[in-house]
Amino acid sequence: MKNNKRVIITAVFMCVVVCVTLVACKKNGVNKLDPIVVTDQNGVAYTDENGEVMTIIPEGEVVEVTNAKGEKVLDENGEVKTSIKYDSQLVGVPVTNKDGEALTDKDGKWITTGIWVPATSGTEASTIITMPLTDSNGVTVTNGDGEVITYTAISTVSPVDPSPNSSDYNSTFGGSGIDTFVDVAATGDGGFVALMTSSSKDGSLSGMNSGFGEQNSVLVKYDQEGKIQWKKFVGGNDGVSLVALDVDSDGNIAAVGYTKSTDVGEKNYGNYDAIVYVFKSTGEVKWTAMIGGTQAEAFNGVAFASDGSLVAAGFSYSRDGTAKVFGIPKRESAAVIAKYSASGKLEFSKIIGSTADALYGVDVDPEGNIYTIGSFSSNTANSLFTPYGKADGALIKFDSKGEKLWHYQIGGTKIDRFASLTASPDGGVVVVGRSESKDEGMTDIKNYGGYDAIILKFNAKGSLAWANSFKGYYDDSFFDVCAGNGGYYAVGSSNSSNRDFITIGNRGGLDGFVVKYSESGEVQSVEGFGGSNDDVFNAVCVLNNGRVIAVGNTLSSDGDLVGNGAVPSADRTVGVVAKFQ
Repeated sequence: MKNNKRVIITAVFMCVVVCVTLVACKKNGVNKLDPIVVTDQNGVAYTDENGEVMTIIPEGEVVEVTNAKGEKVLDENGEVKTSIKYDSQLVGVPVTNKDGEALTDKDGKWITTGIWVPATSGTEASTIITMPLTDSNGVTVTNGDGEVITYTAISTVSPVDPSPNSSDYNSTFGGSGIDTFVDVAATGDGGFVALMTSSSKDGSLSGMNSGFGEQNSVLVKYDQEGKIQWKKFVGGNDGVSLVALDVDSDGNIAAVGYTKSTDVGEKNYGNYDAIVYVFKSTGEVKWTAMIGGTQAEAFNGVAFASDGSLVAAGFSYSRDGTAKVFGIPKRESAAVIAKYSASGKLEFSKIIGSTADALYGVDVDPEGNIYTIGSFSSNTANSLFTPYGKADGALIKFDSKGEKLWHYQIGGTKIDRFASLTASPDGGVVVVGRSESKDEGMTDIKNYGGYDAIILKFNAKGSLAWANSFKGYYDDSFFDVCAGNGGYYAVGSSNSSNRDFITIGNRGGLDGFVVKYSESGEVQSVEGFGGSNDDVFNAVCVLNNGRVIAVGNTLSSDGDLVGNGAVPSADRTVGVVAKFQ
């Protein structure tokens, strides 16, 4: 009987795995849409006893989109977003067995059942999800053969309906290529600037120079309300990929990355060279610098110091060209940092570690000390340490002159990646990333399946103050962190809907999420964001008024992403900006 019930439930809910074409005609104040073909979970259309494809015609009305507080959600033009709310309808579907064959009664007639298709905002679809059974501690339960026991969860969205979030603004930016916001920083005028890498030259990127290479970059300046003030396209004949930015107290903007272009005002040595741009607050270029050789170089992170100088972090493989300043040993590569004066003069350059090691995030505290985080996998005489597994995170502190003060190894025997940090108000530093490990340096944090999102706080002398994971059963990652409002905001992506994500659920694929931690590491708030496809937050900042800005990319045009101008297609993302209270 238990198995039969599962077959019936499965058949009932397969009917709403559908594809909707929103071509509406208005009749008596109600939107009547094109017919929806009822399909199974493999996209195969159901047919009735006469062999006709089963369809339903949904009815609904246009409604204004609001957040958890009932406030209207605005787009980048200050317009209220709208969506379609469907009315509930009774739908009859055939009951099928596990092979999808219709079950019949004693007279040979199909057995059918009726369900109410629930009222929705027009973005959700019922799904059948096989979930692992866990105990009260989050540990998977196994049978006598050691196999994980599972159960079937049926939901209109996920095992837990996503809770509303506090976002009262979101917008998209992109074209027909692959576009993603990779970083964001608050500006002194109360607004913010976001950095995008893009392969588009149309849509929001229609001003991009047609002579630029395949992948280029754009700075987008927004005011406090989220309206675009200006755009600055940055590219070259072989592309320019800028991946990190920072803003100083005067409003200058630093952005770093890599390029193979030969027309950006600096010499290219034949491969990818590391590049630094400094822009005025209005988007004009102040100065540029490149470091390169016949092998590959890149800067992955940048941070201003209080005196207007800046530090860039990345990696280098070359021993010639301008990259020879690093002094890379023969047949090796290394992680690198470089410090530039406010006018663009190279003040010092340092190498850390050995082959395949790289630095990503970097920040400078008020005293000029430099914190940087990276991924270290080398095992040579010049290595910073022997990794526990394939690669471990390395947190390193330098003084203002580039002398290493200490380092801390983060990781276990599986895959660990830590790529972002922020200096804390007390002189320490907060690091975020993700980990699969549950041993060595990750023993006390534990792991609960797939990647877990990890946040760690260190004091100024390099001792671990506290560490926490934010975890579900699947893959959960933190990609960025910033200080603000008396705590720390960490953002990332997850396809989990249980454990720590049970209050926000999952809308489909990856969802972006924002977690606020107190100074002592307690979770103070959690917010999810997304639609039925993949949505990722790559970076976060806090504005002067305390509002939180998260940026990234999306493949969704429903859920929280309904009503935006730039719409993704297939596997081509558009950038997304969301504001939270």
